[in-house]
Amino acid sequence: MKPISQVLLDRKRTKFTEQVRAAAGRWIADDPFRVFVNKPTFDEAVEMVVAARFGPRDPLSCGGDLFGFEYLLDELDNAIAGSLSSRLEGRFKLMDPNGNAIRICTSQSEPWANLVFVFDIDKRIHDHWTRMGADDFNLVSSGGVFDYAAERETGAFGFTVSANVLVPIQDVPERVDNTSAPDRLGFVPKFHPDPVKSNDKCTLYWMTVGPMDRLLTPEERAKHSVHTFSRKTPSGGTTMVRAHERRNPRALRDRTENLDEVAHVVYRAYDADGVLRYIGEGRTTRPEHVNSGTSHNFRLNEHFFRRGPMRVEVVARGLSKDEGLSIERLLIRGHLGPTELWNTRDYEGPSTL
Repeated sequence: MKPISQVLLDRKRTKFTEQVRAAAGRWIADDPFRVFVNKPTFDEAVEMVVAARFGPRDPLSCGGDLFGFEYLLDELDNAIAGSLSSRLEGRFKLMDPNGNAIRICTSQSEPWANLVFVFDIDKRIHDHWTRMGADDFNLVSSGGVFDYAAERETGAFGFTVSANVLVPIQDVPERVDNTSAPDRLGFVPKFHPDPVKSNDKCTLYWMTVGPMDRLLTPEERAKHSVHTFSRKTPSGGTTMVRAHERRNPRALRDRTENLDEVAHVVYRAYDADGVLRYIGEGRTTRPEHVNSGTSHNFRLNEHFFRRGPMRVEVVARGLSKDEGLSIERLLIRGHLGPTELWNTRDYEGPSTL
């Protein structure tokens, strides 16, 4: 038999759900999800509002097929773009909570919930990030709940997510700050009141982004390697595994100090006209293949014999294999030049080079 307090809470939740269903048409008519590919249904949108006020689930995970992950990645993309612009203007101060990551805090005031996001992003990933979406990742689950996501093509980088629901808004600055840093973040979320949502509580999302060798231990990675998240619905969509609440956000592991394990570089090669043609990754001597005439890449060899050596630029040094693959993949994906790259790798798995 349920305790009286739970019975009363269930009644209050039921009554509130009915009120939300009656009022939801007002803000759903404005199509607040128009920018998303994976949109919540009416029932899912109602559940998002109810979850934001009563829990125990977080509102984004109530939004249906991949909506939560799409929302999180869109927020991450915008947060990194904003921080990079601020750095160029000399206004961005790197926050390094554990000596491993850049911390960026953002907030969104939605008609259905107040949301706060704390992104801890590996520094090298942050500097080379390019916009990505939910379809770019394999989502991995364990025991029916989301555990982590890995970039679909390389499996070299990804993210973990945890959520704290029903967090008093006044407690957010202290929750997200790094008390060990000499300077405090000074982050204060801003929300607009709305008669539908809870106006004194928010949901706090923690997202850690980095190379897989720093995001997970080898044991964790192996344990989940066969549990690739991909479950189709009868309608042809992909069902999102509901995120569970991990109250202790996962931090990036320390970078290895074994020099043999951080002997990788990422490089770019430009043709005789100065046009970027190739982006590669490998051990420190790997860039030499570009001008060897014996590269695995026919176009590089053709250029060497017909037009001479290419200019090779090392982008980053002292990388682990996963860091190298991560940066290479992000640079290739972010290439916006007028000409195509001569990369031939299909990214069906980590390189053996």
